[in-house]
Amino acid sequence: MVSFEMNDRKKIGVGLTGFGVFFSLLGIIFFFDKGLLAIGNILFISGVTLTIGLKSSVQFFMKTSNFKVRFFFFFFFF
Repeated sequence: MVSFEMNDRKKIGVGLTGFGVFFSLLGIIFFFDKGLLAIGNILFISGVTLTIGLKSSVQFFMKTSNFKVRFFFFFFFF
């Protein structure tokens, strides 16, 4: 059963996730500014990790069905 109580760790995680989305959108508005996008990514990932936990976030970001898509983007964009 999933608990929906909001403790301090989850509140901080939701705030970091919100700031991550904000900085990512700001980076897109300023014509893909690399600094703002990097800060947005770091804040988003740390916020998701604090909100849902380390084990759940690793399972979410490391799904085996998405490895082909990740390899494609990594290979062609980096």
